[in-house]
Amino acid sequence: MPLNIKWGKLSPQSILLAREFIMKFSPAYLQQREEALQEGIQQERKQWVKEILKFRFGSIDEELASIIEVLLQLPREEFMPLLLTLSREELLQRFGPSEKPRS
Repeated sequence: MPLNIKWGKLSPQSILLAREFIMKFSPAYLQQREEALQEGIQQERKQWVKEILKFRFGSIDEELASIIEVLLQLPREEFMPLLLTLSREELLQRFGPSEKPRS
């Protein structure tokens, strides 16, 4: 059932509140908001990985940079202990370009 509102009879504040309500609860808005949230979470996780690699190995060279996206495909509970315990060589061997991730 379509909502039949006569916009001319509403105050500007009421119109703004109605638009805000519609935006907050429209499925497209909610989906876009969820996607933005997930992207933010992924960026934060990526920053954690980079910081740990820098702390452990001094810098992130091309080889280490190549494994970041692969590591991020794992749940945090799996990749964090690996980042903290495996050597540089072990990380590259396990997650390098020629290898698929194994937990």
